[in-house]
Amino acid sequence: MPSEVESGDLKSGRKPVRFVTTCLLIGSAFVPAAAQGIKTSQYFCTVEFSGGIAFDEVRKEWIGTAFRPGAKFIVRLVYEKTRPVKDWPNQRIDEYLVFVTQAGTNKREDCKTPGKDRVEIYDEPQARWMFCSTDKHDYRINFSNNRFIRAFLSSGYFNYVEDTPSVGGGTCTKIE
Repeated sequence: MPSEVESGDLKSGRKPVRFVTTCLLIGSAFVPAAAQGIKTSQYFCTVEFSGGIAFDEVRKEWIGTAFRPGAKFIVRLVYEKTRPVKDWPNQRIDEYLVFVTQAGTNKREDCKTPGKDRVEIYDEPQARWMFCSTDKHDYRINFSNNRFIRAFLSSGYFNYVEDTPSVGGGTCTKIE
């Protein structure tokens, strides 16, 4: 029995149907996995500097202070959908579910944009960035330069309790 090459299919300019079908099936098997890998990811973040206000027991007053940095956490982004921007017809916004896990714990916290179910990641000429809040922290993360700012805006200062509001920042490394 002659092969497809010997039968003249390639010489006549037609590619063998079986060969093309096999290539399409093999190639398409990898497309969803590749797209999902781009859209869903994790970042390992380390606080490199931190400061805020604290109550000085000796002076009996609130003072500005530096805190010891070093907290670590993981940010997980799970792609949900892409939608057009209402006033900018050529732009789109990706929407994600975002979770934050503090290092040394197994507690995953939802991080949401206030008033929304998903977090929007903005693509601007200078940066790809997002903001979201957990029960304890507000986060601003720039995925273009791998930097973040994290704020703990407790009620300690204005309610006379021991919480100490702080702002910290650092870098994130993509791990998935």
